[in-house]
Amino acid sequence: MLTSDHGGYLGDHWLGEKELFYDAAARIPMIVVDPDASADETRRTQDDRLFESIDLIPTFMDLAGCEDIPNHWLEGRSLVPLLWGEMDVAWRDAAFCECDYALRHARNTSAMGPQDYRSFMIRTDRWKFILNEGFRLQLFDMKNDPGELVDLGEDPAHEEVRREMSDRIFEWMRKGKLRTSLSNEEIASRTGMAKERGYLLRHLVKKKKGPAKCLKIHVDWR
Repeated sequence: MLTSDHGGYLGDHWLGEKELFYDAAARIPMIVVDPDASADETRRTQDDRLFESIDLIPTFMDLAGCEDIPNHWLEGRSLVPLLWGEMDVAWRDAAFCECDYALRHARNTSAMGPQDYRSFMIRTDRWKFILNEGFRLQLFDMKNDPGELVDLGEDPAHEEVRREMSDRIFEWMRKGKLRTSLSNEEIASRTGMAKERGYLLRHLVKKKKGPAKCLKIHVDWR
């Protein structure tokens, strides 16, 4: 499996370095040679579906035969089903990137604080949308403008596209996997099981005579 870090502009868009999200920097190669016979069907083929570098660890774990991949904190997905030609895989239709460029000299040209110098990108088959905190939006039509030379970030005709892409970035932010200690299966098994596990904070006791009384009961925290 061969991939790389981000690219570099080397003059593309009259730029050097790497921070911005043009394809020259954001698009990276992914070449896989899987000796397993299960991959014979896809050998020497090209797949245009979008992958992210976070897919590598789940893929390695899958290929190594790990039965318990911690999907409650791993954001990526195993590429093995794609490599083995499984046709019914519901794959992602967008890739996301983010960048913190607070250490760059550009920060000294505005009054924003270090925490504000962040950028986010969503790339679909058709569109690339870029949200630079504190600056104007950017939108490129990757089908009709693969060179990313016509910025539609302020084009009134594409307001709906920009709104949809912005909503998807917000959804992506909201659904980040922040729980690292308990698996989804463990959470499911514990839900609604407080009494069974000994968490008896209050217990209603009915006396033989007189009204019921609410008593504090010892809690077993095991």
